[in-house]
Formats: sequence, C-alpha cells, structure tokens
Amino acid sequence: MDVFKKSIAGFLRDRADVHEIMMEKSGLLDVEESIFVGADGESGIRKDISTNQDQKEVFILLLILRFVLQRVFVADIVAKKEEYAFEMFDSLNTTGDPLTAFETFKPKVVEHIGLEKYFDSNSKTYMERIEAYLKLDPKRRDTSTNQLITTFSLSENGKALSKKLREQRIYLRDEYRETNTKEDFVKNLDIASEFYNIWNLSNKNPDEIIMNELKNDKVALTCLQFLAKKHTISIALLSRFYSKSLSGDSNAVDFTNAIKAIAAFFVLWRSARTGTAGIDNCYRELMSKGVKVPTVRDDDGSEKVQDAILPFCRQKNADNINLEELKKALRYFLFKGATDKAEIYSQETWLSKIKNINIYTESKEVCKIMLISAFDGVAPSKQGVGLVEEARSGVSETLNKGFDYSFFQSIEHISPQTNNWNGVSDERKHTLGNLTLLPKSINSSASNKALKEKELMFKALSAETLDGQKAHLGSSNVKFGESTESILVQSQHFPYLKSLDNLEGWNDEVIEARTENLGSIIWSKLAIKWLGFEK
Repeated sequence: MDVFKKSIAGFLRDRADVHEIMMEKSGLLDVEESIFVGADGESGIRKDISTNQDQKEVFILLLILRFVLQRVFVADIVAKKEEYAFEMFDSLNTTGDPLTAFETFKPKVVEHIGLEKYFDSNSKTYMERIEAYLKLDPKRRDTSTNQLITTFSLSENGKALSKKLREQRIYLRDEYRETNTKEDFVKNLDIASEFYNIWNLSNKNPDEIIMNELKNDKVALTCLQFLAKKHTISIALLSRFYSKSLSGDSNAVDFTNAIKAIAAFFVLWRSARTGTAGIDNCYRELMSKGVKVPTVRDDDGSEKVQDAILPFCRQKNADNINLEELKKALRYFLFKGATDKAEIYSQETWLSKIKNINIYTESKEVCKIMLISAFDGVAPSKQGVGLVEEARSGVSETLNKGFDYSFFQSIEHISPQTNNWNGVSDERKHTLGNLTLLPKSINSSASNKALKEKELMFKALSAETLDGQKAHLGSSNVKFGESTESILVQSQHFPYLKSLDNLEGWNDEVIEARTENLGSIIWSKLAIKWLGFEK
C-alpha cells in the first residue's frame, strides 16, 4: 500500500493538469460531465477549482479515489516459493499473454553471454534461425514451439518431456544453466528446428527443400514423406543424423540411409500387429540409454549377445553415432523390443504375422508404403495369379516417385470391400494380397466392379501401347460407360498392374499367396537392404 501511495503522490506532482485529463475522461468514472461545467455551461465545479487551490486538490483526490474504487482491481498473490513467483512473472508478456518456452528461454541466453557480446555471438545466429522457423506459421506458434522443445529434449539428453508449458520452460532454463556446452546446446536446438522445417516441407512443398542429399535421393524423400505423416517420434533420432550430415568431415549419405532404415523399421513393426506395441518406447530408450545387451537370433536358433549400443542423444554421445549402430539397434527392437512379445528376426517370422493382418484398416499409410515398395522394380511372374518377381534395373520404379504421387493416391481392393467375389472371405479382404494402388479417378470407376470388368480395367491400364489398350477394350464383351472408358484411355501406363490382368480364380488362397509374394519383395528391400538383416 505504501508503494501505491508513493506512486499516486509522484503522479500528482508530475502532472499539474491531471484534473483536466480526468475531467475529459469523465465517462471512465461514471461522472456526468454537467458536474464539471454546470447545467448552463458556466456554474460547474470547473470554475471553482480554477481559482481555489485547496478545492482543486480535494477534487483531484476524490476523482482518483473514485477511479481506484471503481476501476482498479488489486490481487494479492502469495507464492509459497520464490521460484514459483519468478516463473509466474517470467511467463507473461506486457499484455498478460503467456509466453512460449522459447520466448522465456531467449533472455537466459542473452543474460549468460552479456548484451554487448550477444550481438556478435554464434548463439544469436542460432536463436534468430529458430525464431524464423517458429514464425513460419504464426497461427501454430504455440504448437510448433511445443513440438520443437519436446523433440529437442529427446535429441539433446534423452529426456521424454511432456507437453506442459511450465515443464518445458523449466527444462530449457535448468538444462542451459547446468550444461558446460551452452553454445552447442543452442546450436542443437537450431538444428532440430532446421530439420523440423525439412520434415514439414517434405509433404507440403518438397521442391523447397534445399538439402541436396534429399533432392538427389528420391527414395529417401519418399520415405521421409511417409514418416512425416504420423511418425513424429522419429524426429529426434533423425535430427541427430541430420546434425551429423552438416559436419564437414561427415558422409551425408548416412542421413538419407538413416531415413530408409527408420522407415523400414516402422513398416516391419506396424505391419506385423494390430497395435503399436510400445514402439515409441524403443526410440526413447535408444536416445536416453542405448541398448546395453542387444541380442540376435543365431543360425542355430540360439540367442547371441552383441556389443552394447551407446545412447544417441547429444549430451551422452556427441560424436559417435553411426548408421550401422542404428541398424543393429532397430533389428534388436524388432526382435525383443515389443510389449506384445512378438519377435521378428527373419523373413519367415514376419511373413507369418502379416498374412493375417488387415493392414488396410490398421494403417493406410503403412499399407500404402508397403505397396509402393512391393511394386518397385518388379515384373509379372508366371508362378501364379497376381504374383511378381524382381526385374531389371529401371523397370517399374515406384519408390522414387514420392509418397503422394498421382498413381498412388488411393488404395484399391481387388475383390471389392462390398459385393465380394465368390471365394473371398471378410478375413482376407483387407490383407496385403487383395490390394493395389490407383489414382482416385480410376479408383472411383473401379470400385465394386465385377471380376471380368476389373480384370479388363487392369489390362487396359497396364497396356504398353495405345493400340494394345484399344484392342483389349474392343475385343471384350464387357462394356464400360463413356466416362469410365475415357478415363482409361487418357490414363498413363501402370506397369505394376500387369500381374493383375488375369483374375480368374481369385480367392482366399490366391490372396494369401500374393501376400507372401509381395511380402518377400518388401522384406528383401526394407529388411535386408535398408536394415541389414541377413539373407
């Protein structure tokens, strides 16, 4: 109260014309203006106080008291700890709006370095780049900051930070205060924001990505687009490899290969079960603890212990992360990391699980990348209906087209979701072997078609020449509507549909065989080439 009194007294001393100001703002005091000037405009109190100093001072005091009583609210907040009091005031700007964790962190960096030195420091450059990223989408400022800090904490020291604003503020403040590598701390936060921008651009505007390694490796970009749909838990791990790729003496190919390895791990994990089975915990464990006793299944069926894998977070392992250690860790998690105790350590163990999984209903993103992978570099096989085999290099390349390429816009059921064909059960309808990829326009025309109609559509779409396509459409007894035939004629060539131009006898057994066939192609590419499983 003493402070309040002194403030009022100082205000009165400095403003001799305060009564004039308050009378002009009389509406704020709920005072009729006629009190000041009188009903006739001349007999009001304004005339008296202009000639009598005592009346003037009393009148001003009354006006101030009225304003304080009617327009001022004073809250007396008592914090149990001084720390709580600072947290409360640090987190508010001058308008009373909550500040983000990053906005309360910036003054700590400036305070540590000193204002004069800060302007020429590397930390200032890092902080400005982080701010630039967070300003890219002002409407999502809070969300973007929240996601960035959560990812950064896992990348920096393996901490699984919650999304609570208070905890994120405390984390940045305390970790920065305690670390001996403060500039590297800010630099890693900057790198995390850089990678987050690449992550977001991969799906929204892939052409704006300036990293040559991703531009030159279209398969890695497709995998990143897939991961960016829903697998945000992988960002912290990928940002560590991105950080490594920025080092002058580092091979940036490790970064693109890490993207492929993580995409492969996610696909093999999710396609083999109906739930997530604790996959997020695998990433958190790898970042914070590493793997102390990684085991693999040996040729004789016994379990073999390998060398320990160090943590992947920066503070516990700044310079020693590498691609082979990552692959070894991910293979171990497929073998022993799931909460459902399901073990994946060979092609046989994986295929035995995916044949009974309705992958279309479980995860359309995983289903789609599996089909894109299965159709990459293959040709029709003569071993059975709908089967494929590895082709020459350059044939039917699909993985380098992008996850959202026009060919892959929708997943098509060969035997329709409704109006099932004879011999196809509900249990097999949504499994991998009964699915393919089509653009949306063709998918709409193909849905719920009878067997012969769909077979003819696949023949027309996989025909290598226009004459060949016309021959298929003209020689069949099946006739399409004008709009459907127009779509088929104007469409591009779909080489991966060649294996589906004969659907005679399509049933559960054929679907199971095709699931195993496509699965073996996927395993060869994802598990063996990208994750390092033995053949």
